[in-house]
Amino acid sequence: MNSFYRNSIFFLLFLIFFSSPLYAQEKVSIQLKWFHQFQFAGYYAAKEKGFYAEEGLDVELRERNPATSHIDDVLEGRAQYGVADAGLILPRMQGQPVVLLAQIFQHSPLIFITLKESGIRTPYDLVGKRVTVDVKGHRFAALDAMLLSTLGGIENLASIEMSFRHQDLIEDKLDAYAGYSTDQPFWFKQQNIPINIIDPRDFGVDFYGDNLFTTEQELKQHPLRVEKMRQATLKGWYYALEHPDEIVSLILEKYNSQKFTRDHLEFEASETKKMIVPNFVELGSYEISRYQKIVETYAQMGWSKSISIDKQFYYSSYKKRLSLSDKEQAWLAEHPTLTVALDPDWAPIEYQNEEGVYQGISLDYLQRLEDLLGVRIDIAEGLSWKQAVESVKSKKVDFFASVSVTPEREKYALFTEPYISMPIHIFARDDVSYIGNLDNLSGKRVAVVDGYAVHDWIAKNYPAITLVSMKKIPDALRAVDNGAVSAFVGNLVTTTYYISKLQMSHIRLAGDTPYFNQQAMAVRDDWPELRSIMQKALNTLTAEERQTIFNRWMSLRFERAIDYTLLWQIFAISLLIISIIL
Repeated sequence: MNSFYRNSIFFLLFLIFFSSPLYAQEKVSIQLKWFHQFQFAGYYAAKEKGFYAEEGLDVELRERNPATSHIDDVLEGRAQYGVADAGLILPRMQGQPVVLLAQIFQHSPLIFITLKESGIRTPYDLVGKRVTVDVKGHRFAALDAMLLSTLGGIENLASIEMSFRHQDLIEDKLDAYAGYSTDQPFWFKQQNIPINIIDPRDFGVDFYGDNLFTTEQELKQHPLRVEKMRQATLKGWYYALEHPDEIVSLILEKYNSQKFTRDHLEFEASETKKMIVPNFVELGSYEISRYQKIVETYAQMGWSKSISIDKQFYYSSYKKRLSLSDKEQAWLAEHPTLTVALDPDWAPIEYQNEEGVYQGISLDYLQRLEDLLGVRIDIAEGLSWKQAVESVKSKKVDFFASVSVTPEREKYALFTEPYISMPIHIFARDDVSYIGNLDNLSGKRVAVVDGYAVHDWIAKNYPAITLVSMKKIPDALRAVDNGAVSAFVGNLVTTTYYISKLQMSHIRLAGDTPYFNQQAMAVRDDWPELRSIMQKALNTLTAEERQTIFNRWMSLRFERAIDYTLLWQIFAISLLIISIIL
């Protein structure tokens, strides 16, 4: 076979292989919230510059059908992705499974437009006036909030369903028209019609504008596609903002269903950049606190009973932050809620306060994991520590937040690397001679907390010590105080915390041990993916972040041993400093 025929066959095989269904692009659609214009420039750029195609996506951009809700179009499966504004949070509050993927507009361009001759210049002038509302579009979040803060709601307005006709204002069918500062003002200017603009930001309301969203079903079934869609879209937006003239030309050529002029689109491009502020805010980012204000606004207006939003509303970009594998991302998508076992009496690591609320160092770490992984972590409440251990062992609970490694626990749990290290010490009354080490407790009754790792360590290596198991650290300290035991063995941090809280200043540090509480997170042994995911999340926390968490809870004091050499004092202080650094 000569080279011409051989090369021809190879080329033919190449075409057959790479045009096979295995390499076919996934067809998906994005439901836009309105008709084509520069408002959606990033999506046009991602499609036309090949950013979607590079991710294996064949994307259809669907214009808005004013007869339906663009959010319902996604929820009901007519599109996999959609563009909404901050009002997306209302259907989530009402139980709809929408998920925020990326926040594009950092400010809402929503405004009320009135005719100059009407004299309507503020929201207070709208009382009794005919004002547009969006019944099918889940409301105008920023405008609703402004009306709530100024008028107490929309009850004092003559609400008119949105018709999307500028002429309604000119034809005296309306007194105030809801529009976009990036679009409609140019139209009125072109018609030589003087207008007033009522902007929510002038009245203390600064809500988010356009975003990219999907559904929980899409996220669960296609987690990798979701991430690809998000990244390609953001890439498109970066390109569109850097090349506005090129995208204006593209819209005029392929996406100009509204017959915009170049001047109009250039105006919109300039105003749109002011809403996105890419020079000051990372494209796609958002603050949960700002969304919480929107939640509270809807609750105050009576449109929802909830005053909070579950964390499943917020998508976390796993690939970008944690470098999770495809398998790990898929695992997280299948397990959006995890359950953790906590010790109710181990302050300040983790404990229940007087109101029954769990708090402490490990809770701060769990909050960071929730934010990083985009999951909800529920606490298995009402369990003692022994019950918590049994629950993880039986796989009724998914993981421990803070636990030491022991041979027994390794039989049913997989451990991360330790993220807290605390030295174990001996504590006794100040009228007892200095003990020094565990060998000097042979034949003595010594309190330990039942179920803690230190119990197993001493039982194995110091059998001559008589261990007295206690349910809680305060119980053990009281036993020391009343003479029921000679000493208590526990870690420095939690023990000194309770000594201070219980005002037992006469109990002091009385000796050292070879042990440390090396606290790690530990997951049920049939979920190795979760152990790997948690380790990657913990690895992202900087030394400064860890120190900040530790310092927040370290208001400790302990009495230094007396009548001992300067050498021992220096050693004890040095050990404390080292333990805090660790």
